[in-house]
Parts: sequence; C-alpha cells; structure tokens
Amino acid sequence: LATFFGELGTTLVAMLTVAIAAAIVAHNVGARAAVLVAASSLAVVASDALQALGNPTPLHRELFGVNAANGLPSSHAAYAASVFGVFAVLGRRHGRPEVVAVSALLIVLMGPARMLSSAHVPSELLAGYGVGLTWLALVLLADQRLSAH
Repeated sequence: LATFFGELGTTLVAMLTVAIAAAIVAHNVGARAAVLVAASSLAVVASDALQALGNPTPLHRELFGVNAANGLPSSHAAYAASVFGVFAVLGRRHGRPEVVAVSALLIVLMGPARMLSSAHVPSELLAGYGVGLTWLALVLLADQRLSAH
C-alpha cells in the first residue's frame, strides 16, 4: 500500500494520471471541468516551491528516520488533496457518490502510506494537505469567479 501511494505521487505517474483523468472528465463532463483537473495538479508546483525555501525539520528527520530527499511540505499530500479533492467536488456536483468516496479515501490514505514508508513525518504531511487544500480552494474560487462573468 505504501509503495502504491509512493508511486501514485511520482512526477511521471501523476502527470499521466492527470492527463488521462482530464481527458475522461472532458469527454464525460466538459472542457471546463477538465481545466479544473489540470489546474488542481499545479498544487505540486506550489509545494515544491515551498520545499525549495528550505526544510526546517532536521530533528524530525533524525527522530523518525525519514528519507532526507523528502521534506516540508509533502508534495504527495498536496497532490492528493488538490487533485483527488477536485475529483470529489466534481463527483458531488454530478451526483456520483462513488467518485466522492474513492477520492476521499485516496486523500485520507496518502498521509499514513507516506509515513509507513518513512518518506515523511506528520508535520510534513499536514503542511502538504494544507497546501493542497488551499490550492484546491483557489482553483474552485477562480472557476466560480470565471463562471459568474
């Protein structure tokens, strides 16, 4: 399970997942919804930019034995919260409770899976979820503003 979630958030798999999902969403829901899917994936860019500013967690890394290549915030958690969050929103809008449930499950399981694989500590995951949910809110707000005009 930890390996699955680790691979799910790698750059190549994430790009392929988003591209395929955007194409499916475009076909079934419309182009505007596909743009939401693509825009939500940019949460990883925000997360990576914050990681580049520095990682103030050396003590956490030593205590928890975390891989030094990962950091604050978790890009995997940001990706899950934003991308699967937009799937949940679209599922709710279109009366697809199974999409909402699977999306929520993927969001919730990403954090524990990354901890089990020693890739992140809780603070990094919470920060990643925060970045992802904030990015999702910004994407949905922009969509709402654009649809009002």
